[in-house]
Amino acid sequence: QIGVSVLCVPHAALASGDPLALDPDPAAAVNVLMLHGDVVGGGAEARLRYVSEYGGARIEAAAIRPERWDYVALGHYHIATELAPNMWYAGGIERTSTNIWEEAHGEKGFLTYDTETRRVTLHPVPTRPVVDLPRFSARADASAGPSARPRHPGVGGGEGEERGSAGDGARGAQPSAAPSGGGAGPRWLPAEQIDAHIRRLVEAVPGGIAGKIVRLVIEDVPRELFRQLDHRQIRAYKAEALHFHLDARRPEVRRVVGYGAPFRRRTLEEEVENFLQRHWRPSSREIDVSRLIELAKTYLAAEAGAQPRDALVEARMEG
Repeated sequence: QIGVSVLCVPHAALASGDPLALDPDPAAAVNVLMLHGDVVGGGAEARLRYVSEYGGARIEAAAIRPERWDYVALGHYHIATELAPNMWYAGGIERTSTNIWEEAHGEKGFLTYDTETRRVTLHPVPTRPVVDLPRFSARADASAGPSARPRHPGVGGGEGEERGSAGDGARGAQPSAAPSGGGAGPRWLPAEQIDAHIRRLVEAVPGGIAGKIVRLVIEDVPRELFRQLDHRQIRAYKAEALHFHLDARRPEVRRVVGYGAPFRRRTLEEEVENFLQRHWRPSSREIDVSRLIELAKTYLAAEAGAQPRDALVEARMEG
């Protein structure tokens, strides 16, 4: 007899909605609670940088009360995260979530917890290298455009950017503008300059891209300009890397709304709220529509340049 009691609570048990007795065994010398779900409340939202898997069963931190347990082992969130000195998400040993670029920071591995010293140790495990290259815009004037996101390589980068992965020299500036075309419409960088900047970013990756998972986001790329890029060289990058993803995103469309309409047009925030309340049907009864609307408003405000006010969004943006 080792005197250890382990209470295991899987996702299905939490999702059932039935009341659960999460109580340690008073006869055991050591009590461990293992559960799979989204811990909310008690400051958990501020510590969890992003949602890796939607639809997880929610459980209040107050229902767990980690002070009663020797250790609480959590599953569902893919990044090793401490919610209390004795309550941790162990994370995954590989980057396998719905957005691996958010997991590009930090080491992967497994945790051990010493019940006598009450200390957690992360044991790193080698993983496939993930490199998120600094994104840039194909507009000749990269500061133009409706997006409030940083549009220069290395300034803000993108979700999960591997800072320093492309070297400081490659991260410094937008490709020098020699705009093609004329008139009052948008002006684009020549395909040759975009090719050259892609090459500089790829060549600046320490140790090269061989065997690595690589993404490069290029914003504001018209379809015709994308066709003019050096796709032979891009195919060579795809062959060399374990996975090379050139994420070329079309320019955002600015719609001109005429005046004199017989009714007031809804704002984007109002359209989102109207859709979620009147037309959208949640896939699970666990989804809080009012919370979803508030998150949507917060993200829209952040995109427009306002200061985010939601703790989860703040933690994600600071991460």
